[in-house]
Amino acid sequence: MAAIHMTLQGKGGVGKSFIASLLAQHFLARGQAPICLDTDPVNQT
Repeated sequence: MAAIHMTLQGKGGVGKSFIASLLAQHFLARGQAPICLDTDPVNQT
């Protein structure tokens, strides 16, 4: 079964990209292949 994990916050500079990268590393370490998307049209990381 697939799962979707999202990091959302309207304000910038709160660590969304950092948390998303930690989640991706966690899932890679567990042998899963995460697909990461950045949907911020202004500050793409």
